[in-house]
Amino acid sequence: SIQAILERTRAEEALRESEARYKRITEGLTDYQYTVRVEDGRAVETRQGPACATVTGYTAEDFAADPSLWIRMITPEDRAQVQDRVHQLLAGTQIAPMEHRIVRKDGETRWVCDTVILNTDAAGTLRSYEGVIQDITARKRAEEALRAASRYARTLIETSLDPLVTISAEGTITDVNTATEKI
Repeated sequence: SIQAILERTRAEEALRESEARYKRITEGLTDYQYTVRVEDGRAVETRQGPACATVTGYTAEDFAADPSLWIRMITPEDRAQVQDRVHQLLAGTQIAPMEHRIVRKDGETRWVCDTVILNTDAAGTLRSYEGVIQDITARKRAEEALRAASRYARTLIETSLDPLVTISAEGTITDVNTATEKI
């Protein structure tokens, strides 16, 4: 019927507009987005967002040409943990965001945080999962710098020949150094 053809045409146009809007939004993002389609508990197709090159140095075409690239770019120290995470996802288990390291195409090691959302059908069967990978290297470097500064300050306090006491705002002694203990 003409009515059915008009409705289908409108639906197709709405879908094209929605896809174009999604593409405009994702092209402006710096976080790496991906989608993994799942059938019978197996990953059968992966689509990479445009920012994959920004985070990893590899293009979506690189990932399409080499399906095992994603696991090889994870550092050997973190690879087993990430593989276990993927098995949990394919089993339909929602998991917390995970931090791990990757080696970019240029050889630089970077810290990333991978957050995943499961997509199931009405029967609860996993159909896909979508992830966002953020480069958190700057944050990790800042955290390590704070830990190093804290260790250094602790060493200075402990090796001081002068007695040092830390008192809380309530007037409770919270810490003393070795020189204070000797007195």
